[in-house]
Amino acid sequence: MASTYFCFGIISHRVHSTIRFLRVALAFSLLIGTTACSVNPFSSASNPSDFYGLETSFLGAVETFKITGYSPKEGVSYTYKPAFMNKDIYAWGRLKGYGISITITNNSKSPIQTNYFSDSFAIMSTNDTIYNIDKGSISSYPDEEYINPGESVTYRFTSPIRGLRKSQVEYIGCQLGIQDPTLIFLVPLPTPL
Repeated sequence: MASTYFCFGIISHRVHSTIRFLRVALAFSLLIGTTACSVNPFSSASNPSDFYGLETSFLGAVETFKITGYSPKEGVSYTYKPAFMNKDIYAWGRLKGYGISITITNNSKSPIQTNYFSDSFAIMSTNDTIYNIDKGSISSYPDEEYINPGESVTYRFTSPIRGLRKSQVEYIGCQLGIQDPTLIFLVPLPTPL
Protein backbone atom coordinates (compact mmCIF):
# COMPACT_ATOMS: atom_id res chain seq x y z
CA MET A 1 0.00 0.00 0.00
CA ALA A 2 1.47 3.37 -0.99
CA SER A 3 2.05 5.95 1.67
CA THR A 4 3.16 9.55 1.37
CA TYR A 5 4.52 9.51 4.90
CA PHE A 6 7.84 8.06 5.95
CA CYS A 7 7.35 5.42 8.62
CA PHE A 8 10.60 5.87 10.53
CA GLY A 9 9.59 8.72 12.78
CA ILE A 10 12.64 10.77 11.79
CA ILE A 11 10.87 12.52 8.97
CA SER A 12 7.11 12.82 9.06
CA HIS A 13 6.84 15.30 6.19
CA ARG A 14 5.44 14.49 2.82
CA VAL A 15 7.76 12.96 0.25
CA HIS A 16 8.51 16.33 -1.33
CA SER A 17 9.71 17.69 2.01
CA THR A 18 11.88 14.59 2.35
CA ILE A 19 13.45 15.24 -1.04
CA ARG A 20 14.18 18.88 -0.13
CA PHE A 21 15.71 17.65 3.13
CA LEU A 22 17.89 15.19 1.23
CA ARG A 23 19.24 17.94 -1.00
CA VAL A 24 20.11 20.16 1.98
CA ALA A 25 21.59 17.23 3.93
CA LEU A 26 23.67 16.18 0.93
CA ALA A 27 25.05 19.68 0.46
CA PHE A 28 25.88 19.86 4.18
CA SER A 29 27.50 16.44 4.23
CA LEU A 30 29.66 17.25 1.24
CA LEU A 31 31.01 20.28 3.05
CA ILE A 32 32.18 18.31 6.07
CA GLY A 33 33.62 14.85 6.59
CA THR A 34 35.92 12.75 4.50
CA THR A 35 35.14 9.93 2.15
CA ALA A 36 36.39 6.41 2.77
CA CYS A 37 36.45 3.34 0.55
CA SER A 38 35.73 -0.19 1.62
CA VAL A 39 35.11 -3.69 0.30
CA ASN A 40 32.75 -6.17 1.91
CA PRO A 41 32.96 -9.74 0.61
CA PHE A 42 29.83 -11.79 0.14
CA SER A 43 30.14 -15.44 1.05
CA SER A 44 27.95 -17.08 -1.58
CA ALA A 45 28.31 -16.70 -5.33
CA SER A 46 25.22 -18.91 -5.70
CA ASN A 47 23.07 -16.41 -3.77
CA PRO A 48 23.62 -12.99 -5.37
CA SER A 49 22.07 -9.94 -3.75
CA ASP A 50 20.12 -7.02 -5.16
CA PHE A 51 20.77 -4.40 -2.45
CA TYR A 52 23.48 -3.43 0.02
CA GLY A 53 23.61 -0.82 2.76
CA LEU A 54 25.22 0.46 5.93
CA GLU A 55 24.04 1.87 9.22
CA THR A 56 23.60 5.61 8.85
CA SER A 57 23.08 8.44 11.30
CA PHE A 58 20.46 10.22 9.17
CA LEU A 59 18.54 9.79 5.93
CA GLY A 60 20.59 12.31 3.94
CA ALA A 61 23.76 10.25 4.41
CA VAL A 62 22.43 7.68 1.96
CA GLU A 63 23.12 10.21 -0.80
CA THR A 64 26.86 10.11 0.01
CA PHE A 65 27.00 6.29 -0.14
CA LYS A 66 28.13 5.12 -3.57
CA ILE A 67 28.51 1.53 -4.76
CA THR A 68 31.62 1.41 -6.97
CA GLY A 69 31.53 -2.28 -7.88
CA TYR A 70 29.82 -5.57 -7.19
CA SER A 71 30.38 -9.23 -7.93
CA PRO A 72 28.71 -12.12 -6.07
CA LYS A 73 32.13 -13.76 -5.82
CA GLU A 74 34.18 -10.72 -4.75
CA GLY A 75 31.56 -8.74 -2.84
CA VAL A 76 30.74 -5.06 -2.95
CA SER A 77 33.05 -2.06 -3.00
CA TYR A 78 31.80 1.40 -2.10
CA THR A 79 32.61 4.89 -0.88
CA TYR A 80 30.97 6.45 2.16
CA LYS A 81 31.34 9.18 4.79
CA PRO A 82 32.63 7.60 8.05
CA ALA A 83 31.24 10.56 10.01
CA PHE A 84 27.71 9.57 8.95
CA MET A 85 27.87 5.84 8.28
CA ASN A 86 29.09 2.77 10.15
CA LYS A 87 30.52 0.00 7.96
CA ASP A 88 30.48 -2.43 10.91
CA ILE A 89 26.69 -2.71 10.65
CA TYR A 90 25.62 -3.65 7.15
CA ALA A 91 22.80 -5.36 5.28
CA TRP A 92 22.27 -7.39 2.11
CA GLY A 93 18.86 -7.44 0.47
CA ARG A 94 17.35 -9.73 -2.12
CA LEU A 95 14.18 -9.84 -4.18
CA LYS A 96 12.80 -13.27 -4.94
CA GLY A 97 9.38 -13.82 -6.43
CA TYR A 98 6.97 -11.78 -4.33
CA GLY A 99 9.35 -11.63 -1.38
CA ILE A 100 12.07 -9.45 0.04
CA SER A 101 14.76 -10.72 2.38
CA ILE A 102 17.10 -8.46 4.32
CA THR A 103 20.05 -9.87 6.26
CA ILE A 104 21.54 -7.47 8.80
CA THR A 105 25.01 -8.19 10.18
CA ASN A 106 26.39 -6.59 13.33
CA ASN A 107 30.18 -6.47 13.43
CA SER A 108 30.18 -3.56 15.89
CA LYS A 109 30.94 -3.85 19.60
CA SER A 110 27.36 -3.17 20.72
CA PRO A 111 24.14 -5.16 20.31
CA ILE A 112 21.36 -3.86 18.06
CA GLN A 113 17.86 -3.93 19.53
CA THR A 114 15.20 -5.53 17.33
CA ASN A 115 11.52 -5.92 18.10
CA TYR A 116 8.44 -6.72 16.01
CA PHE A 117 6.50 -3.78 17.47
CA SER A 118 9.17 -1.09 17.07
CA ASP A 119 11.05 -2.13 13.92
CA SER A 120 9.93 -0.65 10.61
CA PHE A 121 10.87 -1.20 6.99
CA ALA A 122 10.00 0.81 3.87
CA ILE A 123 10.80 1.10 0.19
CA MET A 124 11.41 4.47 -1.44
CA SER A 125 10.59 3.99 -5.12
CA THR A 126 12.26 5.81 -7.99
CA ASN A 127 8.99 7.73 -8.52
CA ASP A 128 9.27 9.20 -4.98
CA THR A 129 6.56 7.02 -3.43
CA ILE A 130 7.18 5.40 -0.07
CA TYR A 131 5.79 1.93 0.54
CA ASN A 132 5.71 0.63 4.10
CA ILE A 133 6.65 -3.04 4.26
CA ASP A 134 4.17 -5.19 6.18
CA LYS A 135 6.09 -7.32 8.69
CA GLY A 136 3.50 -10.09 8.53
CA SER A 137 2.53 -12.05 11.61
CA ILE A 138 4.53 -11.85 14.81
CA SER A 139 5.03 -15.63 14.68
CA SER A 140 7.00 -15.32 11.42
CA TYR A 141 9.20 -12.45 12.69
CA PRO A 142 12.70 -13.29 14.00
CA ASP A 143 12.70 -14.19 17.72
CA GLU A 144 15.90 -12.33 18.56
CA GLU A 145 15.62 -9.30 20.84
CA TYR A 146 19.13 -8.22 19.85
CA ILE A 147 21.52 -8.72 16.98
CA ASN A 148 24.63 -9.29 19.05
CA PRO A 149 28.16 -8.43 17.87
CA GLY A 150 29.31 -10.98 15.31
CA GLU A 151 25.76 -12.15 14.50
CA SER A 152 23.34 -11.75 11.59
CA VAL A 153 19.55 -11.88 11.43
CA THR A 154 17.46 -12.34 8.27
CA TYR A 155 14.05 -10.67 7.92
CA ARG A 156 11.64 -11.98 5.27
CA PHE A 157 8.66 -10.02 3.96
CA THR A 158 6.11 -9.99 1.18
CA SER A 159 6.78 -7.14 -1.23
CA PRO A 160 4.31 -4.23 -0.94
CA ILE A 161 4.58 -3.80 -4.73
CA ARG A 162 3.42 -6.64 -6.94
CA GLY A 163 6.14 -7.52 -9.44
CA LEU A 164 8.72 -5.26 -7.76
CA ARG A 165 11.94 -4.91 -9.74
CA LYS A 166 15.27 -3.66 -8.44
CA SER A 167 15.19 -0.83 -10.99
CA GLN A 168 12.06 0.56 -9.27
CA VAL A 169 13.80 0.99 -5.89
CA GLU A 170 15.69 4.11 -4.85
CA TYR A 171 16.47 2.56 -1.46
CA ILE A 172 15.12 0.29 1.28
CA GLY A 173 15.05 1.75 4.78
CA CYS A 174 15.21 -0.22 8.01
CA GLN A 175 14.74 1.13 11.53
CA LEU A 176 15.49 -1.33 14.32
CA GLY A 177 14.73 -0.74 17.99
CA ILE A 178 12.96 2.05 19.78
CA GLN A 179 15.58 3.64 22.03
CA ASP A 180 18.47 5.00 19.99
CA PRO A 181 17.21 3.21 16.85
CA THR A 182 19.58 1.73 14.29
CA LEU A 183 18.95 3.08 10.78
CA ILE A 184 20.10 1.16 7.72
CA PHE A 185 19.51 2.18 4.13
CA LEU A 186 20.11 -0.30 1.32
CA VAL A 187 20.68 0.85 -2.25
CA PRO A 188 20.43 -1.23 -5.43
CA LEU A 189 23.59 -3.07 -6.46
CA PRO A 190 24.78 -2.80 -10.04
CA THR A 191 24.26 -5.85 -12.24
CA PRO A 192 27.24 -8.16 -11.61
CA LEU A 193 29.69 -8.68 -14.44
